[in-house]
Amino acid sequence: MKDVTRDRKLYWHFALILAVVVLSYANAVPNAFVWDDKYLVVRNPDIRSLSNISKLFTTGYWSSSGGTGGLYRPLTMLSFAVEYSMAGLHPLLFHLDNIALHLLCSFLVYLIFGSFMKDRRAALFAALLFAAHPVHVEAVSWVSGRAELLAAALSFLTALIFIKRPHGARYVLLSCLVFLLALLSKESAVTMPVLLGLYLLLFEKPAPGQSRVRQLAVRLYPFAITFILYLVPRVVVLGGSIGPTSKEQTFMNVKPYYTFLTMCRAFYEYMRLGFLPFSLNADYLFPPPYSLFEFKVLLPLAALAFTLIFVRKIEGCSRPALYGVLWFFIALLPVSNIIPVGIIMSERAMYMPSAGICMLLGLAFSKAGDVAILPAVRRASLAATLLALVLVTFVAGSIGRNPFWRDQNEFEMAQTKMVKRRIGYFPNYAPYYLMFAGLYIEHGRYGEETEWALKEAVRLAPESFLGHFGLAELYYNRGRINDSLAEVEIALKIMPDANAYNLAGVLLHGLGRDGEAKEILDKGISLHPDFGELYLNRWYITRDDGDAEKALDMLRARSVSNPEDSQSFLIQGIILGARKQYGSAIEKLGRSVELNPGDPEGHFFLAVAYLGAGDRDKARAALGTALRIKPDYPEAAALMEKLR
Repeated sequence: MKDVTRDRKLYWHFALILAVVVLSYANAVPNAFVWDDKYLVVRNPDIRSLSNISKLFTTGYWSSSGGTGGLYRPLTMLSFAVEYSMAGLHPLLFHLDNIALHLLCSFLVYLIFGSFMKDRRAALFAALLFAAHPVHVEAVSWVSGRAELLAAALSFLTALIFIKRPHGARYVLLSCLVFLLALLSKESAVTMPVLLGLYLLLFEKPAPGQSRVRQLAVRLYPFAITFILYLVPRVVVLGGSIGPTSKEQTFMNVKPYYTFLTMCRAFYEYMRLGFLPFSLNADYLFPPPYSLFEFKVLLPLAALAFTLIFVRKIEGCSRPALYGVLWFFIALLPVSNIIPVGIIMSERAMYMPSAGICMLLGLAFSKAGDVAILPAVRRASLAATLLALVLVTFVAGSIGRNPFWRDQNEFEMAQTKMVKRRIGYFPNYAPYYLMFAGLYIEHGRYGEETEWALKEAVRLAPESFLGHFGLAELYYNRGRINDSLAEVEIALKIMPDANAYNLAGVLLHGLGRDGEAKEILDKGISLHPDFGELYLNRWYITRDDGDAEKALDMLRARSVSNPEDSQSFLIQGIILGARKQYGSAIEKLGRSVELNPGDPEGHFFLAVAYLGAGDRDKARAALGTALRIKPDYPEAAALMEKLR
């Protein structure tokens, strides 16, 4: 009878968690592809066919944008490929899958915590808070948050198998296999064996005659072997590195002491988001701290020190509470910049660590029902009322946050408002001005506000490449060629960037200095042979002086040495089309879209070539594909209207 009652209670608890997830994320279902989705999904040729599975496991996470980002997440990319094979570029399935994964994670949090917490009610409270927590919106409502969800679900499943089935070779093998899949989803899963070791220390006694060290070694060494097996393909694919290179990480050229202070400041923000999830942002930038004794630096250090003191007095404290605190700090280690990563902090990085915060809150609300000064009925009512208030607040926060990820326009408008507020709070912090200007430039807004923001950025940070290059772009779009050239020359002294070389060549050509333009474009090509626009402008500048074939020859050589380079075929096709060699142009552009079917430009120029060859039907079909990939493509829309 007890088993029937327990099963019935389990079903009711699952139903409650399901209801909270549905309430929190129902309005996220209509969301579109936003921000990084453009590169990871919409324009990613590698997910267009399941025949590319081997390629997903032999390229970096950001291969669709020409790099790796120091990340290796093939299982996440495989999930996108499977969804694309079922629904194409319709975002509905992608969002439903994210919500389903979040639901699974919430169930697993309940099962894991319930397995070692005597108070089953506290485990339920923790799972409900995890299901509704607004800090999870970025991971759940944003398609690119998939890596967090998949890695967390597989990590939680690893923990559940480890705790529920501690013995037996097949269960050890199964838990290691699931752990490997978690690592292939996202690097943050690496902390799970540490969390499992902590579980052994707190909740399991060694077998008779077995030391604590031997217990840990026997139970955890299979995970160490699994991690080593995972490192081999990762290091090979990423070219010998295990993380972001110096060019891809945030703390390049920053002294270790200031990196440490910034890490502590980020931990403060993570703690705040865990307990008080308001003022949420997609990008977190803040002025770097300068002293160890600033409140927002000292608080996380004090909290961790206080927790570690309790480790020595383990019998006198609540083990689940201690586990919750240490879970939070340990799970955040992969994004703490001990090994430098590409960001200072992000909300999506809170997904797995927040389970520790939810465990603490669940225990707190459950213990509120044990306040001895109140009658039993009032104690129960107090616990339920407190939980309900926080839960309603969390659900409302998630519902209100979901529209932030509704579409690119909504996202950028919200970002602009946030940056304006931040400039008001921190008027001497250059990155906020750069972010503000970047949002305006992305929409082609080169007005006075954009110029003011960029000038403030370079005033505050004279060595800012982005500030000077942004001004160069702004002046170019206003027709101030000499001012633009002056800024791009400063930018190139700071960083030999491909876009800067390209703009410098265009500007020098505009001033009639074609010899210098060819020289600087050739230098750009030698440093950045993958950057197609350099070749295109090199051909354009020399098309009338007999040197035009040089750019085409370089592109042809690149096609031979790298037959998978869609950019070289795209630029060859554009050049051949401009020379009215439409048959050859169609051949090259056809190869380009075959290699990169998610690139709208390839389809657009293929349509232009078809139109030049007199094939209006094929031109119309290619334009339709370009507009499906990029609905806001004005040139393609105008040409389609002309064809009609």
